Amino acid sequence: MFDVEFTFRVRSDWEEGRRLRGWVAATKSIDSVVSAHGAVFGEKVLLPTTEPTFAFAIPADGSLPLDGAAPSIIDHQGDPTSMAEIPDLGARLVSMRMEHPDPAFVKALYRELSIDRPPAIIQGADVRYRAQIKTPTGLKELT
Repeated sequence: MFDVEFTFRVRSDWEEGRRLRGWVAATKSIDSVVSAHGAVFGEKVLLPTTEPTFAFAIPADGSLPLDGAAPSIIDHQGDPTSMAEIPDLGARLVSMRMEHPDPAFVKALYRELSIDRPPAIIQGADVRYRAQIKTPTGLKELT
């Protein structure tokens, strides 16, 4: 069951312009991540529920890990072609930055998880992302 308070917070954040809320990191060992950091990432959930092809770590209340400061974790269950069916529409991530009240804590977590190419982290009052995406129609900024 999803947490009602979390749902209201997401709606409030959206209305305040905080729409880019998180990101996903892939792992080949989701069981190890959940075992070491279950309090942050939640439990392993196989998806789709019928004939699962991947696993996500999802907190019990359905929230994003650390309110989006930590990535959601996905394990493609050894299928290297799982992303091959997604069409390439020409969008490329140029940069991603996150504001956080405790950048040192988040940077330490990313190092412990061996996150490849994490967002730049700067001091800020709340978790807030800004990403620049190069598209066929020009540079776009997501917040």
